[in-house]
Amino acid sequence: LVPCSPAAVMLLRPRLLVVRRSLAGFRKCPATWLSCAPGTVRDPQACASRRTFCKPTVPSSPAVVEECAGAAAPASTSIPAMLDPAQTMDKLVAVASVRADRPLGEMFASAFLGGTYLSWGGALFVLVAGGCSGVLAEAAPGLHSLIAALVFPTGLSMILLTGTDLLTSNMMYGVLPFLTQPGRNLGKKVADVAKLWAVSFGGNALGSMLIAACASAWIFLPGSPAAAFIAGACA
Repeated sequence: LVPCSPAAVMLLRPRLLVVRRSLAGFRKCPATWLSCAPGTVRDPQACASRRTFCKPTVPSSPAVVEECAGAAAPASTSIPAMLDPAQTMDKLVAVASVRADRPLGEMFASAFLGGTYLSWGGALFVLVAGGCSGVLAEAAPGLHSLIAALVFPTGLSMILLTGTDLLTSNMMYGVLPFLTQPGRNLGKKVADVAKLWAVSFGGNALGSMLIAACASAWIFLPGSPAAAFIAGACA
């Protein structure tokens, strides 16, 4: 159908009328487009439909309407894009409180993946830094260092994006309960931090050694530029 043909207009007219009435109702009562928050007390006549707030024929008490409208207001609030320092600390404390309460298998798997990500980023750095032309390293050492530095944080970025465990971050999380929860049992805090650090260290170490062994066997072969870069860095 041609968009401006009479047949198209006849087909679109009912839909346009519905949209027009909906917009008119929204202008008169914006609260009608808010839904009641889950878990709150609902009145089937007052909260079942988003438009019943503005219908005078619906028998609902002002208290019920106010309760439903008030319950819908928090649903529109969202977590801010940026947290202030106090909110950031509260978030870190909340994470630290449950960081060591996970099953050992889950903690070890997360730490193992964190070690593989970090070692993979280091291997990529060696591959790029050693694979660059020697002419570039001699003619523009600053550019050579910049190119290598751009890929160095890849492993840490993967850890941050996936939320896997890293020993250094768990050192911070393990200490927070000692500083912010004085009423918590001291023995429980010591046991939690010991378990968290031990599992994180073991998982990170095994994951890093796995990637290092694979890179040494298949990528950083003797005589390759990456192997020469490693030898030069260790000399």
